[in-house]
Amino acid sequence: MPIDVEQDNRPGWWMKRLFFQLTDPRWRRRLWKLHNYYARSPPLPEGAEAAREAFEA
Repeated sequence: MPIDVEQDNRPGWWMKRLFFQLTDPRWRRRLWKLHNYYARSPPLPEGAEAAREAFEA
């Protein structure tokens, strides 16, 4: 029996919706950025390359 993905708020519909969200490149970049903040590895501020060590500290 196939999974119904057309009927709103059914498990198959949610699976399809989440699949398309997770495969969207913009959404994945945002999730990756949030993950990096959570893992205490946020992006470094833009600036001079000579100051990289100070920013990392």
